[in-house]
Parts: sequence; structure tokens; C-alpha cells
Amino acid sequence: MALSNTYSASNTDFLHPNKIHKPTPVGRPIISGCDGPTEKLSNKQNSSANSTTTEVLSQNLKDTTDFINSKEKTKLPKGVILVSMDVTSLSTNIPQEEGVNIVCRAYETFYNETPPIPKRLLEKGLTLILQENLFQFNKRNYLQTHGTAMGTKMGVAFANIFMGEIEKQILNESVHKAMAWKRYIDDIISLWHSSREVVEKFLEQANKHQPTIKFTAEISCTDATFLDTTVCKGQRFSKESALDMRTHFKPTETFQYTFFTSCHPPRVKKGFVKG
Repeated sequence: MALSNTYSASNTDFLHPNKIHKPTPVGRPIISGCDGPTEKLSNKQNSSANSTTTEVLSQNLKDTTDFINSKEKTKLPKGVILVSMDVTSLSTNIPQEEGVNIVCRAYETFYNETPPIPKRLLEKGLTLILQENLFQFNKRNYLQTHGTAMGTKMGVAFANIFMGEIEKQILNESVHKAMAWKRYIDDIISLWHSSREVVEKFLEQANKHQPTIKFTAEISCTDATFLDTTVCKGQRFSKESALDMRTHFKPTETFQYTFFTSCHPPRVKKGFVKG
């Protein structure tokens, strides 16, 4: 939505890096929140939202290591079906008002209705960040009117808590239940001891639950890709009823690495090794 010339976008540019590993390349719209008018407020709101994530979202994963640990605890029947799911453009498809209400309810639930920051102030802060997301594109000023402001500090926690509520509603309404279900923001892996038709029916219902939230899925009897791993029925499956795992590389991986003698800060270099 274009703005009148009376608005200033504070020189915040619209970035659009492409996901070139997709069969049909699509862009990821990002608006940097660094030095923006809502940066400090977003940092504060991010702390408030993140405090609720671990306790309120029971299916939520912290990272790949958390997923590996949870996988090792799961013993599986022979006919288990592996399903990896992805939410299509989650951040840009979150209805702002609904998202704010969900985050505020989760926040109030976590603090047992006695939060350190009143819920009304959290609601006002979140609304301000979402509704005042100004940016420039081709020297014109725009205002984002739908979805989460990608690039702002609290964006990930906001999307995560919203998705947690949608996920809970879908699972509660479904007649058929997965054996195991884990999610990292908009990526989901689930295990089903049922027929492929049951899984496809579940996915069909899930895509009807919320008008703007749509799932893509890969269903397999042998392996599934989740985050940066591929889980599969290997040698351990027949012996221990457990899934094997290997590192997943996208087709565009070139295995080019930054020299340790580069000018990157030491913490960044250590992050490369850990990653």
C-alpha cells in the first residue's frame, strides 16, 4: 500500500532475497528493523514474547539438537509414515489483529494473569510495530498492512506463538492423531501409524482451517527432510525401531567456506564451526 509524501520511511529499504533452491524461485520479503523507529520497542516486546514460548508451546523445538534428542526417545512400529510439512510464507500471511490477540493470550496464560507488563501495553506495542512498518521501494514509500514485519526483532517469536495456537487448534479438531509431532517455527515433522489416505485427509483439513495459512507436505514411508537433517528407516530401524539421521544439503550447496583469516569477528567464526 503506497503512502502519501507526508510519511517518512526512515530510509528503511525493502530487501527481497530469492530462495533459489525452490523449484519455482520465490522471494523472502525483509524490511530491516535496525535503527528503525520501532527497534527498541521491538526488542522489549521480543523479550516478553520469548519468555512464554518454551512453556506455552509444547510441540516447539529449540533447534536441530533438540530435534535429535527427541527423535532418540521415540520407538516406532514397522509401518510408520514420515511426513514433513512447511507453512507457505508464514510471516507475510499472519493476520495482524488475530496474531496480536493470540500472543497476548499466551503471555497472560504464562504469567497466570499477573504479567510484569500489563497485557494492554503489550497489545499496544505489538500493534504499533506491525502497523507502522514503513519501508522504501523504488524511491516510493510503503506501509505493510498485512502479515508480520520480517526483519523486526520480535517477528520470529510473534510468528512462532501464532503458529503454536493454529497448530493446537488443528490437532485438537482432528479425529486422526499423529504418533509424534514436532515443529520449528513453520517447519513440521510428524510420524503416523495409519494409512496414506488418513494423512492426506488430515492435510486437506489442515489447509481449510485458517484462510491465509496453507501447508505443503512430503509424505514418505522411508525418509523425510526436516530442518538441516534427513531422517530415514536405516539399519537401526529394523534392530532398534529408531530412525537414522544424516545431514541434509540443499541442491544449491557449493561447500564454499569463509577463510578463518577473514575480518569477521571471532564469535562469527565460531558460529560457522558450530553451525
